[in-house]
Amino acid sequence: MELDAFIRSLVRRWYIPVLFVGLAVLGVWTYHSYTEVKTATATVVVLTSSPAPGEFVPAQFGFDAIDESSLLAERVAARLHDGTTAAELESRISVSLRIDPSQRSTTPMYIVSGKDADADRAILIADLATEEGKQLYGELNSFDREDVRRAFQEEIDRAGANVTAARGDLVTFLAENDAYALPSRTSQQLTLVSQLELSSLNGIADPASGSLDDEPSLAEARAELDRLAALEPEYNRLQFEVDLAETAVARLELRASELKLAGPGSEEDLVEATTQLGIERERLVDAQDALGQFQSVNAVTNLTGAVQTQLGLVNQLVVSQAAANDNASTLQNALVTEEAELGRLLSLEPEYSRLTLTLGNAEDVQVSLERQVLSIVAGQTLPAEAQVKIFDSAEIQSNAFSKMLMYALGFTLAILLSLSIVYLYAQFERLPPTIEELEETFGLTVTTQVPNNTA
Repeated sequence: MELDAFIRSLVRRWYIPVLFVGLAVLGVWTYHSYTEVKTATATVVVLTSSPAPGEFVPAQFGFDAIDESSLLAERVAARLHDGTTAAELESRISVSLRIDPSQRSTTPMYIVSGKDADADRAILIADLATEEGKQLYGELNSFDREDVRRAFQEEIDRAGANVTAARGDLVTFLAENDAYALPSRTSQQLTLVSQLELSSLNGIADPASGSLDDEPSLAEARAELDRLAALEPEYNRLQFEVDLAETAVARLELRASELKLAGPGSEEDLVEATTQLGIERERLVDAQDALGQFQSVNAVTNLTGAVQTQLGLVNQLVVSQAAANDNASTLQNALVTEEAELGRLLSLEPEYSRLTLTLGNAEDVQVSLERQVLSIVAGQTLPAEAQVKIFDSAEIQSNAFSKMLMYALGFTLAILLSLSIVYLYAQFERLPPTIEELEETFGLTVTTQVPNNTA
């Protein structure tokens, strides 16, 4: 078909493209009017906690993963109170990771979207999804505290049994070998031997040191030293319990202060930390009472200092007694006796060190387990819910681009379809020949044209 024939047909039927373009615009407008869905989006950031070295690090459940469960839709539907079901909301709520190449921060950002035909309701859905998403994220990243205690109880009991066994072995060794306060006694015994050796070399008695009128007898001093030294194992046990409780109270007090500063979203963790703090404070009071009663019954406040003082007194009495006799043989006999005692004490040190190390390791394991359970139960880092921060509140996203694209597509289809119809009309209809066609057919020149008289 000649182009001029198509153009003549198009000019004659101009109303076809106009009609199709009008229908396309009307159709797109109708489609948007009845099916358009408003989308509201909110942006949240999830802070990444940095626990101290050795602290428990909870497994991280990604914020965008909450969209995979129907729990979020169920919670939002329950708060709408308008009969909307969770199944209807599942397709209207989405949580996705925001990928922005220009973003300089490494903190992950997420987009929470809510869709609805009404703009205000879309914003409401997005806001509710953000709030419920925070709570759900916190719940999914938290441990059941009772389960934690039960899970660690067997290990704690085993560690406690190991401590008891190690302490029992040490006490038995101390009792069988008269090795109470061994490090202090060895040090003081070495000093005593040195003093006796010096006195033996000088061969001169110190008059002042030989005065025993106002001093207790050596037997009494040794008896008191034995009494004080025998208290060492029980005193150390009670002091260990006090130190353990004090550490727990200090950690929980710090944790409670952090949760108070964290504000909304940490109430449940604050209640748990406060409850645990009360328990540990009662434990501390009981441990302090037991230690105080022990000190009162045995008339000793600082056992280590008392043992040191009594050792010094015994040494002084030994030297004074030997010097008071002013007899070289007596002094030599005392030196031999004390050297033998020093040798005995030194021979006990390897086994004493081994048993003490075993007890110390067992106590360290018990303390570590106690701290680990405490960290998990009370929560060492901020609660997961408090780590979710709203970066941008929910706002309706403009869909002007999609509208323009739909209108452009409708216009293009209307033009193509209308031109196709005009082409088909031009292809099959018979039109009067033009002047050029007549001249070409008959080989003559048209000289006169009679107008069409429609009157």
